[in-house]
Amino acid sequence: MAFEWSGVYPANRAPDVTGFTLNGRAANANVALTAGQTVPAVVTVTEPDGDTMSYVWEILQDPTVAASNMGETRKTRVGNPQKGTAPMFNVTAPPAGQYRLFVYVLDGKGHAGTANIPFRVN
Repeated sequence: MAFEWSGVYPANRAPDVTGFTLNGRAANANVALTAGQTVPAVVTVTEPDGDTMSYVWEILQDPTVAASNMGETRKTRVGNPQKGTAPMFNVTAPPAGQYRLFVYVLDGKGHAGTANIPFRVN
């Protein structure tokens, strides 16, 4: 955004998430899992400054009805966020329902890239 507004990149740029899959499927692939199933989540990132990256993964419940005119609130987290240094995480599907898997890619310099994948658990 800084480049678009000013025509100049900031001194340190945020990680850029270029791909994200859950069980080998992207966000637009109608990902469906079975409760208790463990599958890989993989994020692909470009870090323009070569900073060391870390990853935070979390699952949030997804709303079952459209958001109202009153705005949308943060949904309930399932379990605890998981932190690591690898761009891959094994996800165990929660009970049946609608969810989103989020990944936050941190560069240790105050910048982050993020992505999420909606998924259904049968």
